[in-house]
Amino acid sequence: MPERMRVLEVPPEPEFELLGFRTVERVPEDGYWCYEAADASGVRIRLSFDIFERSVQVTTFVNKAELSVVSQEGGTVIRVARDNGSPSLHCEFRSLETRGILNVSLTPRIHVNWATLQDD
Repeated sequence: MPERMRVLEVPPEPEFELLGFRTVERVPEDGYWCYEAADASGVRIRLSFDIFERSVQVTTFVNKAELSVVSQEGGTVIRVARDNGSPSLHCEFRSLETRGILNVSLTPRIHVNWATLQDD
């Protein structure tokens, strides 16, 4: 499939809810979804993505203060991973020169890990 025709592959909406996310906004005709999750320590994340633009963004809040916003384009897939017994979201990104990953776990507390590496 030509690059311009590819979309970000994502799991069905119920998978996000089973992980502990709640739907904040969804505009399927535009390819946009936004979810939120919070933990007992006051950390909250907002995960949003656009399947047509193949972009993913995570905004982190501590209590009510916005702490960080990280965005990346070139998303290829978001999937639910069940490593070490706890389900998490795993996102993969690819460009001509780099590959990236995003891992988000919600239990026992929210943890977000981004990495982008040169692709030889």
